[in-house]
Amino acid sequence: MNKIVVIVNKEWKQFFVELKVFWLPIVFILLGMTQPVITYYMPVMLKNFSGSKGIIIDPNAVRETSGEVLASTLGGQFDQLGIIILAVSLIGIIQMDRNSGMLGYILSRPISIRKYIFSKYISNLLLVVCTITLGYMVSYFYTTFLFGDINALNVFISLAYYMLWVSFMVAVLLLMSALFESTSVIAMSSIITLIIIRIFAGIDSAIGPLLPSSMAVEATKVLISDDFGTPYVKIAVTLIWTFGILMMAQKVIKRRIQ
Repeated sequence: MNKIVVIVNKEWKQFFVELKVFWLPIVFILLGMTQPVITYYMPVMLKNFSGSKGIIIDPNAVRETSGEVLASTLGGQFDQLGIIILAVSLIGIIQMDRNSGMLGYILSRPISIRKYIFSKYISNLLLVVCTITLGYMVSYFYTTFLFGDINALNVFISLAYYMLWVSFMVAVLLLMSALFESTSVIAMSSIITLIIIRIFAGIDSAIGPLLPSSMAVEATKVLISDDFGTPYVKIAVTLIWTFGILMMAQKVIKRRIQ
């Protein structure tokens, strides 16, 4: 356990050196704030800047509910730009250690590959969870301020569901960082893989429940329909996928150092 703590501490010191603990939360705060603000002021902006022959706003159009606006933060901002930002910021989870020779040095110490993977995963997952939670809470504040209250229980259950999808995303980024040496290849392969998985969960009712991204769908559903559901199978599937991806990363690293 002490060895895991040492590596986690090393990772967090690196996060501070790279200023990742500052700029990454700021980016997600801006993403979280953008959706409710733009949604609220868009009709006004269209009316003021479209001109006499511009877009006509239907006065009978149904205004989005608070839950729908917050759900669009998860399904829109975080699951699109957010995926790209995370992929770019976490491309060096394993790759930097391998290129600097630190990977070989660490594994030459009395520490197993499994503990190394677990330490890297936990440290980066903590960073991402804290970052997304902060952005989500900012979005929640602006949404309630501009559109009205949301059931607090719905908000936290939705966040919990979404974090299961986040845990899978971090595992995929770790695997890609172990597989490839080029930062551009790591970023592109991670982004394409995660976006495809996310899209399939939303459009295919047969395949969707078998994908970890189904938890992102459940997160938005809680906010929109006020239905918690019982996604026990989807939760189990997500955990199995995440564990399997981490095991694959372990095998990749073991093969590379042999």
